[in-house]
Amino acid sequence: QKYQNDKRLLALKGDFYIRVSKDKRLHLSLTFDFLKLPSPISNSKSLPILVVEDQAINQMAIQKYIEKLGFESKFVEDGRAAYEEVVRGGPYSLILMDCRMQPMDGYEATEKIRSYEKQNGRSPLPIVAMTADGSDEDRQRCHGVGMDDYIEKPVEIESLSSIIKKWVSPLIDPEALKKVENYQVEGRPLYDVLAQEYKTQAPKNFEKMGESLRGKDISSLQYYAHALKSSSLMVGLKAVAQQCEYFEKIEALDNESLKYFDQLREVLNNSLDWIQNRILS
Repeated sequence: QKYQNDKRLLALKGDFYIRVSKDKRLHLSLTFDFLKLPSPISNSKSLPILVVEDQAINQMAIQKYIEKLGFESKFVEDGRAAYEEVVRGGPYSLILMDCRMQPMDGYEATEKIRSYEKQNGRSPLPIVAMTADGSDEDRQRCHGVGMDDYIEKPVEIESLSSIIKKWVSPLIDPEALKKVENYQVEGRPLYDVLAQEYKTQAPKNFEKMGESLRGKDISSLQYYAHALKSSSLMVGLKAVAQQCEYFEKIEALDNESLKYFDQLREVLNNSLDWIQNRILS
């Protein structure tokens, strides 16, 4: 009864026993281990996670785990589709890459993604291998093609939580804050001065991006995306800057562009709220 209203409980594993009595009656016994799910990760407002997985049952479990941890996700079913997502500029915080898929497996997809990033000056996305082969040889192969980390299948929510905490960038880059925290401008902390200016200028750049998007003016869209990106990096808003990279390098507009613009709006609004709370604290 004490677990009745706890929505963070999940039956992770169980056993069942079947016994036939002498009077030919069937007796079924079920036992389950209930474990508490990890709490949503703090500062989890970030870019979506791209999951590359071809098995529906694995997709269902991983999608639910990611949702419970407070993140959004997108699923594709093979390495080629993952590569195409990266080329199109889809803004993601992390790629969870199954290793064995058809027609393109995770190893080849990772090699192609790393090559594309290098040739086009893209920041490397964290790529984490998902595989049931836990051998040292397989781990070496994963790192050899450019994967950053490794998670064994079946994926469990505890290990997934650890991977996300390790690799997904938070809304704020603490290292950027450290660079200016000891400086003052007319008795005020330098960061507060920069943040106040950012609060004024960032919405204007975002609105200009929207106007350019609606007017299908790619050159202006790239310009204002770069402006928003550079100012965001100055005040440590790494998630905003990552999202701007998509528009900074965009070459054509489609329905996905509108979707990514809505994502940028949400991340920017969350970042502005964080800045406001910091200045008032």
